[in-house]
Amino acid sequence: MSAKGKICFGLGHTHALNRGTDSTDLAGTIHLMKYIFPKQFRLHNVFTSDTDPKDTAQPFKDYALREKEIAQANYDWKQKRKQPISREDVPNDGPPVPKRLRGPMVSLLHRLRKRHARCSYYALLQHYCAVRQNPKGMTDDSTRFASSPTQVSAFCRSALSNVFPNDFWGSERAGTHNQGVISRCVDNFIHIRRYETMSMHEVMQGIKLSDVPWLAPPGVDSAQNLSSTDFAKRKEVMAELLYYVFDSFLISLLRSCFYITESHVHRNQLFYFRHDVWQTMTAPSLNLLKATMMEECSAASVRKMLAKRALGVSHVRLLPKERGMRPIINLRRRVQRLQHGEVVLGRSINSLLTPAFSVLNYEKAAHGELLASALFSVDDIFPRLQAFRDSLDQHGHGRSPLFFGKIDVQACFDTIPQQRLMSLVKVILGTERYNVMRYARGKLLGRHNDGNDAFGAKPSWRFLTKASRQADPARYMQEAEADGAAGRSRSIFVDGVVQRVAERRAVLNLLEEHIEANLIKIGKRFYRQKKGIPQGSIVSSLLCSYIYGELERTILGFLDDGKTLLLRLIDDFLVISPRREVVERFMRTMHKGVPEFGVTVKAEKSRVNFDLTIDETPIARVPEVSDFPYCGNAINTRTLDLSKDMDRRRGRSNNAVDSVTVEYSRLPGQTFYRKSLNALKLQMHTMLLSTSYNGFETVLSNLYHCFMEVALKSYHYVRSLPANKQPGHRLLISKSMSTASRVVEA
Repeated sequence: MSAKGKICFGLGHTHALNRGTDSTDLAGTIHLMKYIFPKQFRLHNVFTSDTDPKDTAQPFKDYALREKEIAQANYDWKQKRKQPISREDVPNDGPPVPKRLRGPMVSLLHRLRKRHARCSYYALLQHYCAVRQNPKGMTDDSTRFASSPTQVSAFCRSALSNVFPNDFWGSERAGTHNQGVISRCVDNFIHIRRYETMSMHEVMQGIKLSDVPWLAPPGVDSAQNLSSTDFAKRKEVMAELLYYVFDSFLISLLRSCFYITESHVHRNQLFYFRHDVWQTMTAPSLNLLKATMMEECSAASVRKMLAKRALGVSHVRLLPKERGMRPIINLRRRVQRLQHGEVVLGRSINSLLTPAFSVLNYEKAAHGELLASALFSVDDIFPRLQAFRDSLDQHGHGRSPLFFGKIDVQACFDTIPQQRLMSLVKVILGTERYNVMRYARGKLLGRHNDGNDAFGAKPSWRFLTKASRQADPARYMQEAEADGAAGRSRSIFVDGVVQRVAERRAVLNLLEEHIEANLIKIGKRFYRQKKGIPQGSIVSSLLCSYIYGELERTILGFLDDGKTLLLRLIDDFLVISPRREVVERFMRTMHKGVPEFGVTVKAEKSRVNFDLTIDETPIARVPEVSDFPYCGNAINTRTLDLSKDMDRRRGRSNNAVDSVTVEYSRLPGQTFYRKSLNALKLQMHTMLLSTSYNGFETVLSNLYHCFMEVALKSYHYVRSLPANKQPGHRLLISKSMSTASRVVEA
């Protein structure tokens, strides 16, 4: 925001809007017209043109800047022109303006530029999204400083009505109607959640085209009935205008005024923070990050590093959580680079690390003892608990009381010692050469068990890599058979054919650069991460499991007594033992800290099921009648039965709403069926439904909660659909509500 109270947002066409707005500036107006109606000028557009993966990683191209494309189109047209054309038809010495866009449209665009120049966006922002709380020194939930979607929607709709003349939408009643349709679409666009999309088909629904004068070709009577070709052309031109409104005006306005992000707690819900509020909120976290985890690099050292780096530069973003911010290093961003004289999108850092990730996965399977008690998914808890309970029964401790202790390492990724980790990696990689095989796996989503296609079935592809020793190369058919044995028998496998060789030295160099020389750009300055490993890397979880596996072997060896179970999912440790002194020793050892491994424990997140005080600080005790929480599940302290942690879910009242992602498609019923079925499949875990392990009442309770959660998600999904579009939607809502009530009563 400038001192004059103006918001300088990058509309892409800002240079055209901000050029002289006198009545003689016809060239500037026509230049803006090419941004709004690119298809009419045969420029690259979203409706008929394909995207080049070298230009963008998004489904659609960014049209913020078209200067090079417009200049090339003008040059090509000049080269092909054989006869001189009057200056009236060739403004800005380029291709002629289509007849349908001459006359009223030129006048409308001139008014649009003048209104944009006079509009005080900052005043509108202050009016609709005023800052009512000072975010300095915040200690609680940071999301309360965000502007509500209702406020943001009112600001955007006000800016749209102040900049675009009413004549754009039609005359009299038709204009008022069309303006209302567009305002509702803007409001829906602001309120949608993460991963949700809005289609042009939805925006165009309800738009009246017959009473929009500037859409009519010259010399056509407004009372005349529209032909099918004329109607199709009017719809095409209006669709270009509406796409411009959302893609170039609305999105650019939001980017310039708000930092839009999800949060750690609210999952898919989006929050709109004013840039000045966000800067005030994040400044302490960024300063702490720079002081503790990073060191600034000089311009000379950055040039030397960039000249020989293979991984490029990382970017950091902050994610709001219950208290403070969580730093996440963005390693999926593809950056532009120069290749053969052209600017193209390069590979992301995570993509470049794929061979190293495959090699580490191979060593994980070959030498699992180095990982000690590490878990790699929540489902891995079940076989460990099952084996532990069988062991207790065999040794006569089946009826003995069990003692539980849980700790959570503070900022585990940011505190891992880099040199110790690299020394461990050199031990892990014990083969000089690896073969890396690439293949793809496709599966049809929404397929019935009988083999028939379900409603809304569509293919899903995963592109995978597999590493092996060069002396014992992996076979493609073996991998396909292994995947089939794992329950993927209805999948299609495509061999990548070419196997690449990964040298041990090359993999070590790549990991060393990633761990010890991770270069991060914040603003215009560069920093080296001097402590910890990047959170957001595809190898970070595996490396964290390896380093904590070494911690277990060197510090926690007393837990290997044959009667104690240690579970560890990334940085969440859980110890179960019939001996209280073992659990108490573990808790005291970890709370003391392990500096050589960078371990510091969050005392407020620690839990035990007995009375324990460490350094005059009482550790939170889980009541004996309650199940012990761990990683979203709950373990019965007497029988070791597994169930869902319902206390954690009750603390998040909007969990079902925030986790829903609605597809606003032409076939909402089919999509609803597919998503509801997939949600139910995700709830059906073996560890929750096994009657050979859990008690019968526990399984019934787990089934109840699974169906209840899916019913709530289905209900909120249907409620999120626009009920005023099709009469069947209201019936679908009532059916969903009755289904939810029947599940609850069951």
